[in-house]
Amino acid sequence: MSSLSELQHSLFNSILNNEDCTGSLSWIADKGTLSVSQRASIYRSAYNIRLYETLTNDFPQLFKYLGDAQFHKLAQYYIVQQPSQHPSLRYFGDALPGFLKANSPYKDFSQLFDLALFERCLQTAFDAKEAPYLTIHNFDAISTQQWPKMCLEVHPSVNLIQLTTNAVPIWMALKEDKTPPDMIQQSTTWLIGRGSSRLTYFRSLTQEAEQLLKALINGQPLASALEPYLNNDLTQKQQLEKLHKDIDSFLQDGVISCVEIKL
Repeated sequence: MSSLSELQHSLFNSILNNEDCTGSLSWIADKGTLSVSQRASIYRSAYNIRLYETLTNDFPQLFKYLGDAQFHKLAQYYIVQQPSQHPSLRYFGDALPGFLKANSPYKDFSQLFDLALFERCLQTAFDAKEAPYLTIHNFDAISTQQWPKMCLEVHPSVNLIQLTTNAVPIWMALKEDKTPPDMIQQSTTWLIGRGSSRLTYFRSLTQEAEQLLKALINGQPLASALEPYLNNDLTQKQQLEKLHKDIDSFLQDGVISCVEIKL
């Protein structure tokens, strides 16, 4: 191991593991008004502050909801229990929703998990890789006789999440600097993605649209995804109209990237 690598590992271990700097970082100059330990602690503090700032930036409405003091307490607990595993801070907050769901006292407040998951999915949608969007014009050019053979590829930014509380209305109120509503248990499926305008979007889905999108995400051909629309109270024409309406909504949102006809 090179001398530079040794110094880098020594500094990294001191920062990450909160080690006693005097022994592990003997290469730091001991002069002036600051001791070796004090000099190294500057790096450690700066690192923790950067992690904290990353969480406040990635979860701004959760930060508002908890308040400065409680969010700081959560962040410090998370930083210790879930050390950063990637050179990029972009991924540091990935585990926070699951952390809230698994650890006390946060797991007793299910809206915290929902709120964190929703914010994380918004960022994931925004950062998703580039892919084309299938337009309504191009889709309508396909004969309905070919629909059963079609496989619609979902855009990489699309995510489908099930929330058990009114976390989204809470998030919307916080974003507008309004008083959030009280938490209520409310099971809702949310579609989150990034449209052709490069802006993220979200909306709730009906049960039929949810099952259709799940089938498309799983790579099933359209013929296999029709079951939710086979309502005995509707005529075949009405069933197709309802299916076409949901597909049009997906196309308008930017849910579908491309289509493949299976021969």
